[in-house]
Amino acid sequence: MNRIALFAIPLTLALVFGCPPRGGDENLNQNENANDNAVNDNSAANVNNAADENANVNFAVENDNESESGYVAALAPAVWRRTSSQSMRGGGQTDLDYLVLNDDSTADLHFRHPDLGFLLCYDGLFMTTPGVVLLYVSDLLPGGLMAQYELLDDNTLRLFSPEGQSLEFERVAELPDEYRCQDVTVVNTFEELPSPQNQTGLAYDGTHFWYTHWGSGASELQPIDRTTGVAEAPVAAPTPPYVHACQGTHFWFCSGATQIVVRRSPDGTPQDEVDTNADLGTPTEIDVLTYDSDAHRLWLYGRAAATGTYRLLRVESDAEPDVLADVYPLDIDMAAMAWHDGLLWILLDTNPPVVITFDRESLTCPNTYALPPGETNWFGLAWAGDSLYLIGKEAGDGVLLQAQVSP
Repeated sequence: MNRIALFAIPLTLALVFGCPPRGGDENLNQNENANDNAVNDNSAANVNNAADENANVNFAVENDNESESGYVAALAPAVWRRTSSQSMRGGGQTDLDYLVLNDDSTADLHFRHPDLGFLLCYDGLFMTTPGVVLLYVSDLLPGGLMAQYELLDDNTLRLFSPEGQSLEFERVAELPDEYRCQDVTVVNTFEELPSPQNQTGLAYDGTHFWYTHWGSGASELQPIDRTTGVAEAPVAAPTPPYVHACQGTHFWFCSGATQIVVRRSPDGTPQDEVDTNADLGTPTEIDVLTYDSDAHRLWLYGRAAATGTYRLLRVESDAEPDVLADVYPLDIDMAAMAWHDGLLWILLDTNPPVVITFDRESLTCPNTYALPPGETNWFGLAWAGDSLYLIGKEAGDGVLLQAQVSP
């Protein structure tokens, strides 16, 4: 049987590939945006161009329409479910479970985290000739991915990697509902706001949203009126500078690089401090935090100093001494989180970006919400009333999105 080459254009892609680094920086975000812009025109011409560009790549690909175990025929539109233990790895440590080839030459790739259950859903295009399929998915495979395949029978599809590894799929009638990312309903978008810093969260004090942005040579706290979306006069940010949550009228801050988080009053006076080493005995560099005003618990997320893995801490912080209530191993690409209606709402630092919910009782993420497509990099989220708000940046300006979600 001929072994069949699997390669990306213009760079080689393994079956399992990595995720973007947490947090990132300005250059990384700009490079990602520039890359997405270059391939964002999802047209059949792009697929053809990607195939034409590949003509000069020195890969030996044979296709004699014969195989010891299967046969080569036109790959018709269908829903394919992965059955092999080997998988293609997507962002957020997810695995490709369903490949959907539609009648209009569009393709849908549905990835799922094997333990937590959240999804990443990718849209793209495909084209085939007997024995060859080309996938073009701007968020996942910006240069295109060409693979040869064989059909073991009418209902069994097999793809191969350059190392001889294979992915095997079975034809199914339809995509299960639990593999469909839910959409958010955009209520309002406030644009041309002061640009947020990458490591900021989004805090809501009852009337205004707050985030950290770089002002005149220093970090500042930027208030946005919830009703009008108007940016009001900023105030100097303390140290650490990145605001993530409110507890009443107080603000919680972290730096993304230290083991200490600080609560301050509106005038900047320190009110509380949680040291994950000295107070909790579990040194953790905190990237993200939020406060549960119902149970009066502080949630902290960051990297364990001893192991380098990421975890979620639930802390009783109102009284002294601080008490570590729970530790959850949650090594995911978290950008921000907020507490609402008994669940943690988590913004993932993935492409495409999604918001997921985390249920601490079942240790699963039962809901995945796809954010609107576009060039916005999202950094923080908060709930106000029955709406979910996100702060992001596009073309150097801040963007505040108001959305509603269905349970």
